[in-house]
Amino acid sequence: LKAKFQFQSLAMKRLWKGIEQIFEEVAPPPPPIPEPAPLVAGLEQEWADVSSWLEPGGDRDSPQCPVPEGLGTVTPKGVRGHEGSTESVTEAEVDWMATQRPLIFDMAQLSRDYGEKEAAQMQQAMQELGVPMAVAGVLAWPGVGSRWPRFLAWWKQLPLPEQPDGARSALLGFARVLGRVRTFRALALDDVGLKRILSEDEIFPSGRLRDGVNAAHLRRVVDVHGVSKVTAVRLYISNMPKIGGIDPSISLHDDWQTTSIIASGYASSGKKVHLFELSVPAVESVGWTLYEVAQRSSEHLGAQYADHEQWFKFPSPAVPQGTWFDSMLQRTERYGFYSVPHLHSRLMNIYVFDNLSQLRAAVDPFVKVMAERQSASSTRNEEAQP
Repeated sequence: LKAKFQFQSLAMKRLWKGIEQIFEEVAPPPPPIPEPAPLVAGLEQEWADVSSWLEPGGDRDSPQCPVPEGLGTVTPKGVRGHEGSTESVTEAEVDWMATQRPLIFDMAQLSRDYGEKEAAQMQQAMQELGVPMAVAGVLAWPGVGSRWPRFLAWWKQLPLPEQPDGARSALLGFARVLGRVRTFRALALDDVGLKRILSEDEIFPSGRLRDGVNAAHLRRVVDVHGVSKVTAVRLYISNMPKIGGIDPSISLHDDWQTTSIIASGYASSGKKVHLFELSVPAVESVGWTLYEVAQRSSEHLGAQYADHEQWFKFPSPAVPQGTWFDSMLQRTERYGFYSVPHLHSRLMNIYVFDNLSQLRAAVDPFVKVMAERQSASSTRNEEAQP
């Protein structure tokens, strides 16, 4: 009987997938994707000086303010929990990445992603190190292309017999040396919204929720406008019309307070802030800090985006006076594209804040620590000036 029920459930899932596919085909078309701007020069990187491929933003950077005890949870049964947080990146996870973007070395696409100058530098570096073209296709994945000096640092130290012979095996190898990160995503949800996420087994970008927008459309937005421009628009979100008004990106935050504070702006009497604790491959996200994204922004959004500060203050319903964030830490925000898939195999917990007062009290220690850090940083900068 159990086997029969499981078969019927699987059959129903396949039926619904078929219905969804048909719906996508007959749904009204999404807004057109604007034509990309002319290619611009990227930021030159001294790749030969990069000797470490390790992922920055570890626990040493965290204020170490744990999730409060006694917070309610709605974690579904059957998820991996904390036992899966130390596992290697899986074949299935790499397969998902490879389906989002073909792992092919394409100079035109790399130029859209990172600028002509940086794309040429990538090509030259690959040639100097003798990286086969079949392997160089790994740069197509944004989590590698945005970390390409670190990828080459890893490649250089591999003995010849251990060097991957293809882009997919290179992606798997690099993903595994970067490892996994414990990170968070908070969303203001009602019961229906939560059930939909758990049923889909993934967290979509907001653009995927628009009528007529499917996964293929999100992939086209990234391909047409490139990694650098899409992340710049994500950071300065009022520019979203410049990529057609459809956001193909999604943010994760290694400090649970950061994403919870942001989500407080979307909470209401019918929608509570749900905090998803996740273990995801670091390579699934872009390898830039917010500060590095901001440095590239003026090339796509205009000269008014040329000046950037390390620290920025973000007001929210949870912290009306504002919370200080450090844009030079990877853990402050990780940008990813397309989706957060395989949710049940990555999910460690789902916490729920019953109300704004509870959330405000929970994040207060973090807010105070970050204010102290910003003040100390400002003092150091003032003392360093002549």
